[in-house]
Amino acid sequence: MQMTDDMFMFTDGGPLVVLPASAAAWWDGAGEPGSSLMEGGSVETSYDVVCSVDAGTVVTLRDTDVLVGTDGEFGGALTLVDGHLILIQGLPEDLDLQDCVRRALSREPDDHVSMRVDEHGLLLIGGPDVGGGEFWGRREARVEKLGARVLRVFHGTEVDLIVDFGAP
Repeated sequence: MQMTDDMFMFTDGGPLVVLPASAAAWWDGAGEPGSSLMEGGSVETSYDVVCSVDAGTVVTLRDTDVLVGTDGEFGGALTLVDGHLILIQGLPEDLDLQDCVRRALSREPDDHVSMRVDEHGLLLIGGPDVGGGEFWGRREARVEKLGARVLRVFHGTEVDLIVDFGAP
């Protein structure tokens, strides 16, 4: 399976994030220009928090778990592969998505992180974007309530990042 434009999203910088759909109501991204701590302002935005951790990390904001991906310039998708919900980032155009994910999942993960999802929707958005994805769009995945889930994280073999949520 090749990634298609409707699966794929990117930003002009900053990490992509996966968050429960309800978090779109309060996700402020980078906030008003010049207001965030990163830009020398005095407001700690959602974007400030996600930029302070490594890719493949889960942070908790407003009692909500948010998975932080890699830089959005290299693109990413939240998609199903062989019954697993997968975040994949940095897939070269010449690689087959399913084959790449299968190879990654056949080895030991580089890390495990815990994430709680107590609703039926996940969003993939650009970290600097506001919750509705007004600037760079968003991708949605319908899932069962995953509850507390341990995610398997794979870094940089053929792609930048693969996170396996398991079966939705």
